[in-house]
Amino acid sequence: MFRLATILGLWLWLLAAPGYTVAADAASCPQRHRITFTDGSTSCLTEHALANDDVVGQFGADLRRVVPTSGTYAVAATPTLPQCKRAVGLGAMDSAAGVLTEPAQRATKALLDCRLRARGAADACRCKVVLLDGHSPLTRAEFARYADRASAAGTA
Repeated sequence: MFRLATILGLWLWLLAAPGYTVAADAASCPQRHRITFTDGSTSCLTEHALANDDVVGQFGADLRRVVPTSGTYAVAATPTLPQCKRAVGLGAMDSAAGVLTEPAQRATKALLDCRLRARGAADACRCKVVLLDGHSPLTRAEFARYADRASAAGTA
C-alpha cells in the first residue's frame, strides 16, 4: 500500500511540476507541425495564421492539411503586411518519385510557387523561405511577420 501511495504521490508531483505543461504542449503538436526558430524557441504551426493560409497549387487546401507527415518540406510566404498580396508556396519531398529530396530543392520550389502568386510584388512584399524541414531560418519575432496576421505580428 505504501508503494502505491508513493507512486501516486510522485505522479501527482509530476503533474504539478512546471515543466509538465511544456511536455503536454509538445505532445499536443504533431511532429510535422513543430517549429524550431533560430533563437532556440519552439512553436506549433497551428498556433500561427499561416497554418490556415491557402497553398499555391493545392486547390484551396490550407497549409496545415498539406504539410507531409514526413516533416520534409519547405514553406515560403509573403509578409502579412496590409499592402502585400498573401502568397504561400510549398515544396515537399516525394521520395517515391525521387523528387525534391534535397532541402535546397524544396526551398526553391516553395519560393517559385510563392512568387507565382506574388508576381510584381514590391520589395517589402517579397516571398521568403520561412520553414525548412521543421526549422525556421528566422527568429520567432521575424517569423511572426510572415506567419501571423498583421495586427498580431505588430504586437509580437
